[in-house]
Amino acid sequence: MSIDLNKAIYVPGQRAAAPEESGPSTEALAGWERLLIGYVLDPANTDTVGNVIAQSDPGDFLIPAHEIVFRAAVEFAGKPDIRTLVIERLIDLNPRALGGLNGDITVYLMDCVEQARGFSEREFGYYAGKVREARIVREGRTLARLLDDAIVSGNIDTAWEAYGQLGSILDGRPSAAPDREHADHQALVRDRLRYRRADDEARELFANEQHAKSWSPPEEFGSLADELAIPEPEVSFRFKGMLGAGHNALLVATRKAGKTTMVNHALRCLADGEPFLGRFETTPVDGRIAVFNYEVGAEQYRKWLRDVGIRNTEKVSLLHLRGKRLPIGDPRVREWIVKWLRARDIKVWVLDPYPRAAVGTVADGNAEMQVGTFLDHLDVIKAESGVEELIMPAHTPKAKVESGDESASGSQRLEGWPDTLWYLTKDEADCRFLRAEGRDVDVAEELLTYEKANRSLRLGGWDRKTVAKNRDVEMLREFVRDNPGCTQNAIETACGWGPSRTKRTADVSGVRKEPGPSRSVLHYLT
Repeated sequence: MSIDLNKAIYVPGQRAAAPEESGPSTEALAGWERLLIGYVLDPANTDTVGNVIAQSDPGDFLIPAHEIVFRAAVEFAGKPDIRTLVIERLIDLNPRALGGLNGDITVYLMDCVEQARGFSEREFGYYAGKVREARIVREGRTLARLLDDAIVSGNIDTAWEAYGQLGSILDGRPSAAPDREHADHQALVRDRLRYRRADDEARELFANEQHAKSWSPPEEFGSLADELAIPEPEVSFRFKGMLGAGHNALLVATRKAGKTTMVNHALRCLADGEPFLGRFETTPVDGRIAVFNYEVGAEQYRKWLRDVGIRNTEKVSLLHLRGKRLPIGDPRVREWIVKWLRARDIKVWVLDPYPRAAVGTVADGNAEMQVGTFLDHLDVIKAESGVEELIMPAHTPKAKVESGDESASGSQRLEGWPDTLWYLTKDEADCRFLRAEGRDVDVAEELLTYEKANRSLRLGGWDRKTVAKNRDVEMLREFVRDNPGCTQNAIETACGWGPSRTKRTADVSGVRKEPGPSRSVLHYLT
């Protein structure tokens, strides 16, 4: 049986012809290339295959299909099941890339192995060198013709370019050991560069294919007049003044500030229709609420929800994902999530927290493209599943942050995505504070009170600065009451303050100051 491989003649069982002094024929070159492929594919050569690969460059091969086969063989070199892996890789390729060999590739590769059986490492190097020299001759002849034509036509620029390339090819000829080592290194660099470019191109093509599968034309309504003729929805909020209808909310919280407590309180308000934070009117959910719990163990989470005391428990669905992977970047996973949400008629979806929900999709939290892609996936899932609002807690990178300076960890795309931002913080005294901003949302920072009995929250009171100032005043008055006539130094030592903080607090605390000995100032309650 004969197989046409890119015009090269192949006869099974026929050993490669010895190199000819007058220059190798196409048939001879194809035979030498088969020997190189067979040697790498033979599991018996596992111990030496690493050495011989360094002596060869797939780019030297004359036959394009041989170059493809050899690259695949190099990729899986040294593996016991190399032939199976190579065959699987080649079957996935376009048949035309292998010269129509898809059906007979197994027979072809086995025959290559048989031809190279007993082939030594030294022989491999010899034939690899001949294949390389043939490639240099081919390229040299092409450039020599180009140089000759350029000189005859008087095209000096082309002549110089061809001359330079011809010199580079001749300089890379493996005539001496140092030159050969350099040439091998350059060949390896070229090989890796080709792979990198191919990988990048393949990733881009694959991403485009995936986007094309999920793409659908956006809905349009005509002119602005048509848009304005559409009636406004009756409900424009979920939590009036805190979360609009159809919006996304990002809860940015410092470490151990109570993200999950906030989420669970929101669940109770959504399920039972209670005012959010004891203050913001809640529009009842016409459907159910889902929580993808990535952070807390299932038993612990159930205990907390029992303490919360949700009455309409049938309106809440939980998915415990701690220790499990749910890579939203995978189209199959997104399809599964859409079906899960739709089957349960989920209208409000909580992902707690963002960093764990993004595992498997976002490798670098600072990478704008990765974070943006993840967030786009969430919006698509919402649209396809019928989810109306999404709430997602995230961490802030700083343990202590001034009011107005809070920010979520990672890419700026994260904070640019939601419609509403809730900022949850705590101070040195472990008091919690909340502020919110966004579309039709503007809530100044206020004290957040935790009711332990049912793990609920109430918003109302001073902001952090005012609470801290009042706390200082209370501490100073208590110390002065217990130590009438105390000096400023005594107050600073007892309270751990500096002179300016002590003086500032004393000025607003209502204590009476009197001159003391040695220019000291004595303090008394009024």
